[in-house]
Amino acid sequence: MGRKIEASVHRKMCSVIAKLPANASQNTVADALDSFKGTPKLDSEKQVTSSDDGVTPLMIACDKGLSSCLEYMADNKTLSFLWGSAEDRS
Repeated sequence: MGRKIEASVHRKMCSVIAKLPANASQNTVADALDSFKGTPKLDSEKQVTSSDDGVTPLMIACDKGLSSCLEYMADNKTLSFLWGSAEDRS
């Protein structure tokens, strides 16, 4: 059940980032993503690294050129399990 919960949160984060405007301020990004801060981290063997379609929140932020979102991700490394890493494959 935990894996499904994290996958659901992961998809929601992808959706939130995809809806951010290209010129989103750091405050706008923080307002949108701070709600994910309470998400529990699962055991490493149960980690979800991408949504069902292989897309990570990190990929969406990069694709949209959301520098403020990327800065948020860099500043909030404790949540990195939710947005994936450069090593994730789509």
